[in-house]
Amino acid sequence: MNTYTKTLLLSAFFLLCSGLIAPVWSQDGVATSQGLKAVPGTITQITPFINYSETYQWSDLPEVLGEDASFDWAADLLFAREIWCLEFSFKKPRLIEVDFPNEAGRLERKLVWYMVYSVTNTGKCLSREIETPADTKVQVLVKKEPGKLEVKEYDQIFNNVEGTYRPKWVDYNGQPAGEDGSVPGSVRFVPQFVLVSPAVQNPVEYAKDEGGLVVPNPVATEQVKYYDEYLPLAFVKIAAQEDPQQSFQTTVTIASVDIKPGETVWGIATWLDVDRETGIAKSLDPRIDRFSIYVSGLTNAQKWENAPEAYTPGAELLSGRNVSRKVLKLNFYRPGDEFDQKSKEIYFGQPGELDYQWIYL
Repeated sequence: MNTYTKTLLLSAFFLLCSGLIAPVWSQDGVATSQGLKAVPGTITQITPFINYSETYQWSDLPEVLGEDASFDWAADLLFAREIWCLEFSFKKPRLIEVDFPNEAGRLERKLVWYMVYSVTNTGKCLSREIETPADTKVQVLVKKEPGKLEVKEYDQIFNNVEGTYRPKWVDYNGQPAGEDGSVPGSVRFVPQFVLVSPAVQNPVEYAKDEGGLVVPNPVATEQVKYYDEYLPLAFVKIAAQEDPQQSFQTTVTIASVDIKPGETVWGIATWLDVDRETGIAKSLDPRIDRFSIYVSGLTNAQKWENAPEAYTPGAELLSGRNVSRKVLKLNFYRPGDEFDQKSKEIYFGQPGELDYQWIYL
């Protein structure tokens, strides 16, 4: 290898490492394996996470106990369910300029934030199995007083049978469809994407301190929420830019798709700052430098607490329960300035924070 060739190779290597030129992904690479062309940015995959404790919850039936406290069979019941969780993949949020008609009927250019994502049904759910003694009747745990349980035997089968519980994985992959055409293990993704900025920079206020020095007053930062919006004009432009051959769903249409085991569906979430009262839309605050995206609908895991008012006589059925649902929180960092907003200045993760979390809200 001569000196000229070595120089070219070293120059190319330097440019690649410095980010001045981008690598070309092969058709089998990460960036194209799900049908997307190799535009700048990689696809990040979030592995489904299910905790065994999410498959059950002990709870009273406060509507029954509120009517008659002697109905001890309605205390400390075991509510069990099969939990599924979709695999979520995404590209970091990007910005695109789109012309929208304003109140005067003229086109006005706005900056739309969007995120390309996919959801995959792995076909695997977490359930539980129970081993009960073969020579006993059905037994029910009844709460007699705080911290103490008593076992009673009933001829009727209750949902909190005494026994040994173990986690059990259920795999729906490869199971035949039913007579009605439904595929076992199919789920629907009914999403909501909420972009939350806890670090909107308010104008700095200055005042004199006790020594006469002019110092900035601490101004509390506000938390602003932007809900994903169905924007047909932006959706068409984004889909054509990302991959015109790929079938994308909106956050509205994807809710009607039965995602079968092993199936992947692609979608696009878009954000504008829309006034709910007037319907007037504007671009997101350009001063946003840290933000999180909360994705709901990826799992059916939930938990609840019974409020004291739920135990009052005559309480409405299912009222007085504080229900929390499991959502995915994605953290992002945008160190660029507010005057020259670019997609490449958005990074997955935040300094001092986890890249993502599963939380209950």
